[in-house]
Amino acid sequence: VYGVMKTRYRKDPGSLEAINSLPVKDQTVEQTRQRLGAMKALWAQLPNDPFSSPAGPFVAWVGMDQAAFDTKLTTLTAAQAAWKPAPERHSIWQIVRHVLHWKGGVLQAWAGDPPDYKQMGEADWPQAGGDQEAWERDVRALHEQYAEIRRRLQAAEEAELADARPWYQGAPPRAVANRILHMLTHDIY
Repeated sequence: VYGVMKTRYRKDPGSLEAINSLPVKDQTVEQTRQRLGAMKALWAQLPNDPFSSPAGPFVAWVGMDQAAFDTKLTTLTAAQAAWKPAPERHSIWQIVRHVLHWKGGVLQAWAGDPPDYKQMGEADWPQAGGDQEAWERDVRALHEQYAEIRRRLQAAEEAELADARPWYQGAPPRAVANRILHMLTHDIY
């Protein structure tokens, strides 16, 4: 998220300074809450970037909540989802599979079985294509993953959110709340 914001505001030193001042190394649930509050406050103050109009408060993600995102995905055809703007770019379908892949790893680790990061990386960005049924199956799988994450978050007690655990084999432990925030903010782009 910060990288996207820095790119959009690269010509605005004041906004860049504010973005760079955001906390990034939270280790506790309270620090994660403070980061969320700082991000929310900053987003309310940022002007539109130089490439947007009209001028006014930062509106990059207004209207792009989960329901809007789901609606947009379900209205695409398999051909539209597989289209790439350039050969080196990713299609929407590849992005969906990328999100499925990494969220699957998060759910696996949350259940106590952290995956191997190197293997996850090697299996990332699979080719995507097929018929409408295959596209709809991937979209359903994504919806099911989001529903499972939502279910686990709603059932989680404060102690579980604060619990530090490894999210990849051999990685240092991080609080559940911190890892889930990282996962959710990843999807903003």
